[in-house]
Amino acid sequence: MSIFENSATLKDKVDDTHPLKCTILNSRNTNGYTEYVIEVTRTGVQDCTWKIFKRYSDFVKLQNMLYKLSPKINLDLPPKKYIGNMDRKLVMQRQNALQSSLNTMVENFMLANSLLVRSFLDPESYSEYCKESLFQKVGMVLRGNREFELSKELPNIGWRLRRKSFLSKWKKDPKQELLLSWTECGPDLSLKQLDLVTVLKSISSIIVS
Repeated sequence: MSIFENSATLKDKVDDTHPLKCTILNSRNTNGYTEYVIEVTRTGVQDCTWKIFKRYSDFVKLQNMLYKLSPKINLDLPPKKYIGNMDRKLVMQRQNALQSSLNTMVENFMLANSLLVRSFLDPESYSEYCKESLFQKVGMVLRGNREFELSKELPNIGWRLRRKSFLSKWKKDPKQELLLSWTECGPDLSLKQLDLVTVLKSISSIIVS
């Protein structure tokens, strides 16, 4: 959560609005497995290109995680029968098929803006955020609030990156549950931290009539 971070960290935040572009440059044999060298570029940002190294099994894991979100998501991966086959022709066929899968990821708005895909393509910027639980941090903001209390963290809802959803209870009527949406501040943060804290405290003190 941004209000607990220093200004230097805020300046280094990744702008999620810039699309990613991916190109498989080549493949290499690593410990008997084919590993693909993928160049990823954050478009619209100068000198923002990096390389990631993925095996076919990494794509399968991503497909399985996406399937849990929606069975309709299909990256159209090449058949598994090619795994372990080092024949150059088959490796190139699989590389072309995986490039098509990458194109599907970055060209589909919903997929391109999901944390699973972003952490796959840019693990340095997104992987830790995928693992992080904001329950305690959000609870700190609501601490001392006489009207509401945090109930539980919900799975990701919608396409927006870094947005978390929670259920909160209205203390006057515990049976009534409210949806709380939490979005981390990005690189476009304009308020100073003290001003932001004041705004958040004001919002949390609003009484629902």
